[in-house]
Amino acid sequence: MFSKEKISALILTGGEGRRINGEDKGLMNYQGSTLIQQQINWLKPQVSQIIISANRNFEQYKKFGFPVYQDLVVSSTGNVINELIESDASQTRYRGPLSGLLQGLSHCATEWLFVQPVDMPSLPNDIVEQLVSKILQLNQFGQLEQAHSNHCFYLKSNKREHYLSMLISKKCLTDLKFFIKKGKKKVSDFHQQVGSVSIDLGIAEAAYNNLNFSKDYIIE
Repeated sequence: MFSKEKISALILTGGEGRRINGEDKGLMNYQGSTLIQQQINWLKPQVSQIIISANRNFEQYKKFGFPVYQDLVVSSTGNVINELIESDASQTRYRGPLSGLLQGLSHCATEWLFVQPVDMPSLPNDIVEQLVSKILQLNQFGQLEQAHSNHCFYLKSNKREHYLSMLISKKCLTDLKFFIKKGKKKVSDFHQQVGSVSIDLGIAEAAYNNLNFSKDYIIE
């Protein structure tokens, strides 16, 4: 069911950065290097392919050597379109992480996609392996509810759900297109629609902390 060769990774770095004065989080410095470089170094040993979701600074992101995609839009007819303009950042429109996820699922070459926000740098180095092992364990002992599709799993701690840290199958692509076409953006609602399964790996909540404020970074 799972193996490194069957899992790609999507790094979500397409946010507006409203709480950090509009800065691009992925290119900000944290503990000696940019967040995007840290996430690449972290994910590379765990997956077979890396995709970057961004909405600005495209040429800078491309220098890291991985495919970079802008948010996708789904029209009322169900066709996937891309209305963003690379050359003019002022005209970039931010459509939320599900549009970035749509790009990732549309372009990944594997059956499964691990999704990770760029501003969450403290998870364990073997998080994908831990997640896969837990899913297989639950499946082996019949602890996955039959009502769920078992095509999408997201992480949670003992305090709250982390909806954007997920392992999702390409089988969810049609559902995602339909969800976005209806104008919906809430990630938790999408998980409910596809019957996602929450997975608690026993990881402390502090490891899921997002770097949301300027004081969390070192800006050089």
